[in-house]
Formats: sequence, structure tokens, C-alpha cells
Amino acid sequence: LQTRSASPNVTFKVNGGSLAVLNGSAVLSSNTTLYAGQKIRLVATPDATHAAKVTWSVDGGELIASTNTEATLALAKGNITVYATFAEMSSPEFPGLDGLDKAVYDGTIYGTGTPAIKGGTEAVKDNWSITFKQGGVATSTPINAGTYDIYVSRPADNLYKAVIDQNVGSFTIAQKQATAEVPVATPILKGQSLAQSVLSGTADVDGSFVWIDPTVQMTETGNQKAKFVPANANYRESE
Repeated sequence: LQTRSASPNVTFKVNGGSLAVLNGSAVLSSNTTLYAGQKIRLVATPDATHAAKVTWSVDGGELIASTNTEATLALAKGNITVYATFAEMSSPEFPGLDGLDKAVYDGTIYGTGTPAIKGGTEAVKDNWSITFKQGGVATSTPINAGTYDIYVSRPADNLYKAVIDQNVGSFTIAQKQATAEVPVATPILKGQSLAQSVLSGTADVDGSFVWIDPTVQMTETGNQKAKFVPANANYRESE
């Protein structure tokens, strides 16, 4: 483009896309005559491998406003060079999940956890879809105690490449502690093993009471160690 001055050239150097030059809404051509002090609008469009995010710089003029893809240039007398460099298209980084580090089984999705995508000034938080896998089998409703792998996907947009089924870590729903009353044991004779004594009691979940070491032979009366073993794997043993 030309300005009304002794050095009438405005040069645009664009890397990674194309640039349209406008006066208002009118597109300017390469032989348009401009004047010092005039303001023109620059609109950048990335190519297929670059993001809609431009780094702008100028020699000989002044950028009075700019965004990722648009800028307003105030023309000055003399030669002006505008540089527009597009960022490479990259894959966004999943910021991670908060709220699942202390999840405990309670019969609901995520147990006592409440997942939320982590924040941060540079975090890409939008448009993620999250799935979980346990033993390679996908589930959208992690309920049972155990460790689940976290997978994320995100569609491509004008800033980032698509992310497809990417593993970004795991989380664990811990077993809930079973609550059991002190059991009652049937009597046995001196010299008999604990295995011959039957334990019974009550607990907040189905299961059975067992001796810690059923091979112990009784030589005198006294307390022996027993535990409650839940029938449901979502519960932890109680001693």
C-alpha cells in the first residue's frame, strides 16, 4: 500500500496465514493510496496448521489496538512494516481434576468426591469430555471402590488441535470402613483350635466374622483376635 509521503510503502510480513487490510469495511488493494495519520484495520486468518492467535509488531507506525486476529494500525510518514506471526496449532493440555483425591465409596457416582476441572489463567477449561476406564472397560459412572483411569477428548477449534481419548491420569474411590460390633464366640475345650469356635455378631453390611489365626490352640481362657470380612468389596475389613 502507498501513503502520501516521500517513502510511500507499507509492507506486510505474514507467517502462518493471510492478512486482509481494510478501511472501515472496505478491503484495500495493493495500489490503494493512503495518508499519514489514517487508521486501517488488519484482519488475520490462519492456515490449516496455525492457530488463530497472532503476535503483532510494527516498524514505522503504531498499533493502537490488537486482539488475537485483528489490529488497528495508525499510519505514519515514511516506510512502515507490519509483522503478523501466527502461533503453531498445538494440542491443549488438560488442566486436571480437583475434588477426587479423597473420594470414598458411598454408593453414588464418584463416592464422596465432587470432580471439577482445575482453573488457572492459562488453563483450557472448555469443551472437554471426560470418561473413565477400569481394566480397559469404559464407564461414565464410576461408583464402586477401585482405581479408574481418566481419559479426555476435545474437538479441534481455531486455537487447538483435537484431543482424542487421551489418558491424563487416574483417581481412586477408597473402600468404606465397615462397622462391626464385637463378636461372640462359641466355647471350645482346652487344646482345641480357634477354628472350632464359631463367631457371630452384627455389622452394617453383609459379611462374616473370622479368627485372625484360626490355628491357635487354646490353653486357657482369654481374648483372641478376630475380624469382620465384608461380603461387598466396596467395604474394608474391620478388626
